Amino acid sequence: MGDMSAATSGTTATASGKKARKSVSISPRDLRDLALIREAPQAAGLDATDASESAVLALALHEGIRVLREAQEGALYAQEAEEITGSAALSAEHEQLRRRRARNAAASEDSYR
Repeated sequence: MGDMSAATSGTTATASGKKARKSVSISPRDLRDLALIREAPQAAGLDATDASESAVLALALHEGIRVLREAQEGALYAQEAEEITGSAALSAEHEQLRRRRARNAAASEDSYR
């Protein structure tokens, strides 16, 4: 994780709806990344007048959660697509077998005539 020399606090809602302050350790690399976000607040979705450390941290948390959710949804969609594709391939295989049986049955009938 790196050196955890700096720490900051954030506020989160508890199950009862009350807000609870959480302490988060931040590495020097995290501090550099937050400084980059703060330098371009419009690009990060923040109003330039509201680019406090707390606002930047909240934005980073929310964006990180959004990215994780999108990745999870993408994985689920890929899994569903694989299942559908596999199901379609299985259906095509069954159809080929059905046609083969029908041809074999027709060939058998022709040989008895």
